[in-house]
Amino acid sequence: MKKLLVAAMFVALVGVSRAQIQTTIYHLQFDRDSTGASTWVDSGEVTVSGIVTAGYGVTGSRNFFLEMSQGGPWSGIMVYIPSSAGTFPVNVGDSLTVTGTVSEYYGNTELMVSDTNNIVRNGTANLPPVAIISTAHLDTTSTSSYGPDSAEAYEGVLVRVENAFVVDTTAPHGGFQITDGDGYAIVYNSYTYTPHVGDPLNVTGIVHTHYGWYKIRPRSADDIEVLSQHISVAYSTSRTSLNVKFTRPVNPSSATNPANYIITPSLSVTAASIDPNDSTLVHLTTGTQTDGQAYTLATQNLGVPDTEAVTFYGGFTPIFDIQHEYVDTDTVNFESIWAGRVVTITGVITGERDAFPYPFYFVQQGTGPWSGIQIFDSHMNYTTNRGDSVIVVGTVSEYNGMTELENILYYETVSSGHTVTPYLVHTGDLNLNADTVAESFESVLITTYTAAVVTNDPNNWQIDDGTGVAYVDNSNAYNYVPTVGDSVAVTGNVRFIRGNFNINPRDDNDINVVYVGVNELPNAGLRSFEILPVVSFRGDFTIKFAVSSRTRVRVNLYNVTGQRILTVADRNFNAGLHELRMNLGNMTPGVYFFKVDAGKTRIYRKVIILR
Repeated sequence: MKKLLVAAMFVALVGVSRAQIQTTIYHLQFDRDSTGASTWVDSGEVTVSGIVTAGYGVTGSRNFFLEMSQGGPWSGIMVYIPSSAGTFPVNVGDSLTVTGTVSEYYGNTELMVSDTNNIVRNGTANLPPVAIISTAHLDTTSTSSYGPDSAEAYEGVLVRVENAFVVDTTAPHGGFQITDGDGYAIVYNSYTYTPHVGDPLNVTGIVHTHYGWYKIRPRSADDIEVLSQHISVAYSTSRTSLNVKFTRPVNPSSATNPANYIITPSLSVTAASIDPNDSTLVHLTTGTQTDGQAYTLATQNLGVPDTEAVTFYGGFTPIFDIQHEYVDTDTVNFESIWAGRVVTITGVITGERDAFPYPFYFVQQGTGPWSGIQIFDSHMNYTTNRGDSVIVVGTVSEYNGMTELENILYYETVSSGHTVTPYLVHTGDLNLNADTVAESFESVLITTYTAAVVTNDPNNWQIDDGTGVAYVDNSNAYNYVPTVGDSVAVTGNVRFIRGNFNINPRDDNDINVVYVGVNELPNAGLRSFEILPVVSFRGDFTIKFAVSSRTRVRVNLYNVTGQRILTVADRNFNAGLHELRMNLGNMTPGVYFFKVDAGKTRIYRKVIILR
C-alpha cells in the first residue's frame, strides 16, 4: 500500500514539474537556438523571480520589466499582461514571482501572464545595480568592438551610458543616436528633451528591440541627464502664454528677466517666472500669438548659447491644418506636413481613454471632415472625460497610417459638459476606396446612416448602407453581438487600423439597432418560410414557403421608410411547397423588407441589396 502511495505521489510531482517549471530570467534569455530565439518558447509555464525596474508605459501600456537582483547581462525580461488577464499594478522596486509562458514578440523575449493570480508580490527590494555599458555594446554594425550577441545580452536590462554625445537627432523609427567614442546606440526619446547634435549626456533606460534595432528606452525625463545648458523645447499654453523648457536648472535672476527673451516675428515678452516645481521650466507671458504661426525664440544672458534659437508654433494650431495639410506627394498615407513638430491644440474630448483598450483618446474642434485627432500617451497621469474642453501639447507623428499627437508635454482641462454632434456619413465614405474622403474622417466622431450588418466577426464586423462597406471595431466597449441581416446605425471615432478605416464605438449607446433580423416562427397555416439569400449583390432573391391547406398569400416589398414599392404575389396557393423567384437588381442598393400575409399569419423579413 505504501509503495502504491509513493508511486502516486511521484506521478503527481512529475505532473506539477512539467506543468510549471521553476527557473531564472538568466536561463530564459541566455538559452537560445540558432535563430536567436529563446529555447523556452513553447515549453509551457515557467516561474521566475525578480525586481521591477520599469513600470507600464515605457514600451507599452501592458508591459513592465523584471530583473534579477544581481543585474548585468541576460538578467532582465519584459513581462506582458494581456487585457484578458486582468490588471496588476506594479511599482519600480516591487519584488515579484511571476508565472507565465515565454514567447518572442518582434525580436523581444517576453514572459506572458495569462492570469494575474500567477503573480506573487514578495514586498519591495533595492533595485539591481544599473549596468554601465558602452554604446558599442548595443551596436550590431561593423562600428562595434563587441559581437552582435552583446546587444542581445542586455535586452530587458536596465543600463546606463555615460559621457556620450548626440551625433544624429534622427534614428530609424524614432529616437536619436549617441556615441561615447566606441560604436553607436539609439535612444528612443518620448520625453521633453529635444536633442541637439553635440549635446553631452548620460542616459539610463531599458534596452528594448524596436523594429530590429536595440534601443535604450528611458523610463522618465530624469533618465536623460544633459550635461550642458540648452533650450529643450518651447510651446504655447494659450495665445499669451509660452513655456520654455531648459535641459538644466536656470539662474533665477536672469531667467526671470523678460528682456532676456527675444521672439520673432516681433512678439513682446512682458513677464517671466520659474515654475515652482521644476527649476528647468520658465513661464513667459507674451503679446497675442497668431494660431499656428511659426515663431523663433532666442535668449541672452541665460548661460545657454546666445546663438541658439528654437521654433515654436503660436497659440492653438488648428486640428484642421494638422490633418488636412499633408505631404503633396503622399496620396496613400496622407502624412501630415506637421509631423515632427511640437504643437498646442484645443478642443473637446469625443472619445475618452477608458473607452479604448490602449492609452489613446480623441479631441475634436467642431464637426465634420479633418476636425479630429488621436492623442497617444503611454505615460498618462491624468483623467480624460468625454465632453471636456482641453488644451494638449505634443509632437505630431504618423503611426501605422494614423496622424496623432504623442510625447505629451502639457494637458489642461478648461471646462466640462460639452457636446459634440456626430457627423452623419455613408458607410462608403469610410471605405479605403474613398481615398481622401475616408482620410478626412480619421479620428472624427461620426454616425452612419442606417446600414445592414453584412459580416458577423465580433472583433471587426462590417456594415453597408448600400454605398460600400465600413468596418466596426473596439468590441470590448459594447455588448451588441453583430448578426447578419440586422439594421444598425453606428456612432464612434474613426481609426485607421489593419489596413482600413474602422468605426470605434465608445459604449453600448453608440450602436442603435434599428431592426433585428430574427427568424420568427410562423403560425398555423404557414408551415415554413424563408428568403435566400439575405444579402444579394445582384438583387436575386428566392422565396420558399409551404402552406398546410389552400391559403391566400400576399407578399409585398417595402423600403426603409415603410413605402410599398412592389407586390410579389397576391393569390391563393394550394397546400404544399412553393417557390417565388425575382430579380430586384434595378432597385437602389440598401435595406428592404418583405411583408408576408398568409391567413392569420404575418411575417416580416429584411433583405439587403448591395451594389
